[in-house]
Amino acid sequence: MRKFRTTALGSAASLAIASPAFAQQDAAAEDESAQTSGNVIIVTARKTEERLQDVPLAIAAFNSEDIRERQVRDLNDISKFTPGLNFEAYLGSAGTPVIRGASQQRITDLDQNVSTFFDGIYLPRSYVINPGVIGLERVEVVKGPQSALYGRNAFSGAINYVSRRPGNEWRGSVEGTVGIYERLDAIAEVGGPLVEDKLFIQIGAGYSTFDGDQLNGHPNADIDISPGSPGRLGGWENKSFQGRLVFTPTETLSLDFGAYHFDTLVESPAVIQRKRSDGDAIGATNCGAILGGNPAFFCGELPFRFQPLPGGAEPSVANVDPRNIGLESKSTILVGQADWEAADDLTFSYDYGYVKSDAISGGSSDTDPVLGTFNPFNPTVLGNQFQISPVGDVKYWSHEMRAEYSPTGGLNVMIGGIYSRLNDFDTFPLSFGLPLLDTQPYDLSSPDFITLTRVRSIVKTKAIFGRINWEVIDQLRLGVEARYQWEDKTVTSGPTTFNPTVSVQDGDWKQFTPRFTADYRVSEDSMLYISVANGKKAGGFNGAAFVEEEKTFDPDNNWTYEIGTKNTFANGAITLNAALFYIDWNNRQVSVTGTPAPGSPPGITGPALIGNAGKSSVKGFEIDTVFAVNPNINLRAGFSYNDAKYDDGVIDTRLRDIGFCDDVACPADGDVGGNQLERQSKVQGLLGADFNAPISGAIEGFGGLDVSYKSKQYADSVNLAFLPSRTLVDARAGIRGDNWSLTMWAKNLFNKQYAASSFAIFFPTETVYVPIKGANRTVGLTGRFDF
Repeated sequence: MRKFRTTALGSAASLAIASPAFAQQDAAAEDESAQTSGNVIIVTARKTEERLQDVPLAIAAFNSEDIRERQVRDLNDISKFTPGLNFEAYLGSAGTPVIRGASQQRITDLDQNVSTFFDGIYLPRSYVINPGVIGLERVEVVKGPQSALYGRNAFSGAINYVSRRPGNEWRGSVEGTVGIYERLDAIAEVGGPLVEDKLFIQIGAGYSTFDGDQLNGHPNADIDISPGSPGRLGGWENKSFQGRLVFTPTETLSLDFGAYHFDTLVESPAVIQRKRSDGDAIGATNCGAILGGNPAFFCGELPFRFQPLPGGAEPSVANVDPRNIGLESKSTILVGQADWEAADDLTFSYDYGYVKSDAISGGSSDTDPVLGTFNPFNPTVLGNQFQISPVGDVKYWSHEMRAEYSPTGGLNVMIGGIYSRLNDFDTFPLSFGLPLLDTQPYDLSSPDFITLTRVRSIVKTKAIFGRINWEVIDQLRLGVEARYQWEDKTVTSGPTTFNPTVSVQDGDWKQFTPRFTADYRVSEDSMLYISVANGKKAGGFNGAAFVEEEKTFDPDNNWTYEIGTKNTFANGAITLNAALFYIDWNNRQVSVTGTPAPGSPPGITGPALIGNAGKSSVKGFEIDTVFAVNPNINLRAGFSYNDAKYDDGVIDTRLRDIGFCDDVACPADGDVGGNQLERQSKVQGLLGADFNAPISGAIEGFGGLDVSYKSKQYADSVNLAFLPSRTLVDARAGIRGDNWSLTMWAKNLFNKQYAASSFAIFFPTETVYVPIKGANRTVGLTGRFDF
């Protein structure tokens, strides 16, 4: 009987992170909700319980021990340790996961290419998807389209946070971390039975603060302002609270409810503005057509050091106005789950989800925050230009029901339905000439601010989905999954400063997304599989558009073809998994510059909108292996290659229409065919090792080393500006007993200086490149006590 249902994307504890044998022991000992049988990990990646090595999907996961020992703090760290996944939290609010090179061009889109879940509940906004990992049991990454079973935006893959579940034994822990730059963490959690076999509870809380590892050269860097980024850059102050109650009134019925709250305050990173506009930032760009006295583009490796203007700030690594906010958000997630085993071969399930979050992010968009920026409303005055985005909130509700039938004869059938409603509000205020010493930059009612966009989106989604797995013979299984989805969108725009009217757009999109799989058991420990999957992301409306023909954009669509193998050798000591894939991608949603509002003054450009480019494609392969040399030494390696390109003949209409290309730096017609997709690495790699060494009695020493590599990333579709490749090294060493541990750790051990991410913005009057410096070396000491 299944008392505790694992969550939607599975309980793939420790795949490619810890050795198979050790991972199985950890899953059985630490998580009573993990289903194991004969030292085999059971997962639910296809919403049914299966052996991990039997699932014809590429899955990478981190269990609680991996998270703890490797000082995994958020999705940036998950990305570092997962070849095939890129993630950078650009300015705190615009993080975009990229799986297998399928990057979205616009980092602020409402819909993303990768779905993110918390206990199977969809997280609907980029400022919600990175709540941190405090109190989690696992973080899982499923590669390839998951649209057939998971729907919304699982275009190229899915990420799931899995919270800790209580069991029939009381367990608790306290953990604390101290580190350089005033790093301080405190985590406490406890869970167990209130009534044995009937009622269980889990509660926890976490607090993490960090002053930041980057020096700020701004003359007012130490101004006393909150929220903001005073002092050093790159710091944070995060709080999390969680509670979970599980009730099993009978052997066949389980009711589960969880509540989670996250308070997030992330400072601005060391962000650099390299801008070409009318009359400033001379030297910030170096190629392309001459516009406003300066070249339009930057060609070559993007520098990540601040470049002051004449008469402006002093030279420094970074110069950031302390009033900048990376992200301030408050998020609440409610999860309700019920399972009823109506018969030995029939189970009914219901999932309820609610997500509410509000956020603000923004700051100076000046090349030199000390000198200020040209003000189109008063050309005789220079002042700070502040842009605030997002300022908004999101609410999301979902109800999902499933029935699973497993009769004899090797057949498993699941059918389900879901209804969800999304209410999203977003506005984009902008200020010119804000006084340098004004400590209240976010009084949006101030006449200093104008509102460029104000948009509310209501998205209602209904879907039916199902899955059939059939074991044809002992060695061969066939699978079919499918989803039919109705999505209705209503977008209400305005009023804004330059357009007092309110417009309402409404439309609906229908999607059918199948997946077909076949796997063949070569032996008990080796399996070959093939998968053909369709991923879709709905079209929508440009609520900020002023011209009728710019108010809609078409759906995104891809077919992914994959051949893979999963193998276990040497009695479980070696795991070797590999996959070869091709993604055929049509109608890629991209950025276009819209027509300005009627009567706009000089210096105001049209809104940034979504349009459709032609085809793109990704060819690649992945391999990961784990080798438990002996009980004391564990080795692991991973590699991914993603050749993600625009197909021949694709036109970037921004570049074509505003004349940035001069047929020297790039084609004047905006042809980007053959270019690599933006903000993703073609090659990623990971090498790691863990060791244990007995010291005395129950005390042992332990340690580990992780080396991660990412190849260069282009910032733009024309492949002119790029970030170079980088190799980072993390290390740890410590001692532990039966129920305690003490770990010294270092991230970026050799203090590699690098740019972690970048993006480019093209408007008719200016070009902006925004490289963001990566974190410096940080060192800390973590202690933990389990009871």
